[in-house]
Amino acid sequence: MIYGHGERTGVEFERRLYDIQAQLRRYNLKRRDDPVGHFLLVIANTRANRRVANEFSDLLTDLPRHRTATILGMLRAGQHPPTGLILLDATGASSQGGM
Repeated sequence: MIYGHGERTGVEFERRLYDIQAQLRRYNLKRRDDPVGHFLLVIANTRANRRVANEFSDLLTDLPRHRTATILGMLRAGQHPPTGLILLDATGASSQGGM
């Protein structure tokens, strides 16, 4: 959870997308039970995760893909990110490529 400026951003980290429908249900239940102003899904930037995200993009319509560099810049500036998802490299470097 990120707090600041009277707002909250819920953050979930996934190293591996294995059952995207179950994972999304879990996030949605959390969001329903504890509503936040913003929600960010951070997914490890791996070939397998990109494949799953592409294959099931119709399930991710309420979590638009954002440029990782943009979101990291917002966080560095003390701003809450918009709701959505990013792919983050294990090294912490941002992913600029498309899904």
